[in-house]
Amino acid sequence: MARTNLLRTNPFVALCFLAVGIPAVIGCWLTHIEFTAVAPVFIVLLVLFAAYSPLPLYWHQKGRIDRRDAALVIPWCLLIWFLGPVPMLVASRLNLPLRDDWLFAFDRFFGFDGHAMVLWAGHSALGAILNKTYGWLYTYLEIAIVIPALLGRRESVRFLLANTMALVIGIVLLGLLPAIGPWIPGHWPVAGYQIAEQKQIMALRTDNVYMFSLFLDGAGIIAFPSFHVIWAVFSASALWGFRWLRIPLAIFSTMIVLSTLTTGWHYLADVVAGLVVAALCLWAAEAMLVRTSAAAQVAPAAVTESVVPVTTAH
Repeated sequence: MARTNLLRTNPFVALCFLAVGIPAVIGCWLTHIEFTAVAPVFIVLLVLFAAYSPLPLYWHQKGRIDRRDAALVIPWCLLIWFLGPVPMLVASRLNLPLRDDWLFAFDRFFGFDGHAMVLWAGHSALGAILNKTYGWLYTYLEIAIVIPALLGRRESVRFLLANTMALVIGIVLLGLLPAIGPWIPGHWPVAGYQIAEQKQIMALRTDNVYMFSLFLDGAGIIAFPSFHVIWAVFSASALWGFRWLRIPLAIFSTMIVLSTLTTGWHYLADVVAGLVVAALCLWAAEAMLVRTSAAAQVAPAAVTESVVPVTTAH
């Protein structure tokens, strides 16, 4: 059997989860991050996993590993959704110098004025529509996770692989290049949500004990790269198999990407980095799936060819 055939979606995601999760748990202890509502989160996850488990078990018993792995995308995404903020908090707790000046300089180098974009959106019907799409990402993301997974589509497995890679990359970059937001170097007035975001980031950058609820709080950290951009691209990719949806998907994902700028939440640098990370992770995930599928097809053939018929001499 070819060695690439040993690669499977679930072991790979589990390995990445442990590689990030174990340092995150140690990091929480070292940086004085404490959690509330831990027990309710794990009870909810156990109940949801138990109620959902018949579907992947059914496909496993039928020998449909492709559909089993697609079905398991949903519980994996639930686990990442609840526990993903933990390593992000630890990365922000490293307290490396804020790099808003670097990201702002990138925007200026390319002639991008974030404040002008925000002002335009505030006085434009199109800008108002774009701003609304910023908050629609999570509904879009949920649809992109659930529908392909329940239908057993290959795109859902690619989504999980790409998302896992992007989270690992994003956590590293978040720790190395922390930032608050473009309104800091741009000196423009901000909305209440952005003020709350800024307070959370600054609270993480102190030596005080930081309390976080896994149920009620979000990581709420503006990241370089932008995960709004990454998830918009991943969602379109997950639903791309529905040919009649491709044009609406492309338009809607583009609107979400632009909304990260019109709302003033992100630097242009965040958006560019998000597009690059999304493209690289999708390419890597697709390459992994292709190699695994090829190995799975070659292996049975190799076994068949190795069987030598035995004849009896007369």
